[in-house]
Amino acid sequence: MVMVMVMVSIIVFVGGSLTGIMTYTNVGITEHLYMDWFTSFLSAVLVMAPVGLAMTALMNTLVAKLLPKASELKRNLVISVFMALTMESLMAFVTATNNIGFANMPYFIPRG
Repeated sequence: MVMVMVMVSIIVFVGGSLTGIMTYTNVGITEHLYMDWFTSFLSAVLVMAPVGLAMTALMNTLVAKLLPKASELKRNLVISVFMALTMESLMAFVTATNNIGFANMPYFIPRG
């Protein structure tokens, strides 16, 4: 039970702060910033939970096959880096999609 509470608090703190920063960057200070942030946070958590579980299982299998002789610490470090990149990218995508949407593609994917 304690472990679940620790994980929930980490998800709320990290996910909430990162989606808050991303939402502020996308829409700025508006009268509906908190609602935009809340929907982004909720969408990110609902998308990231199942994807995170699936990616963790996939990464464990893939890293175990690619690095069979590496120590457990090294395998866990590789998994952690790839999971962090995957989850942060997914959170940024979900937040941008929620705040900007696909209708405004020039804002969603700026061209150089």
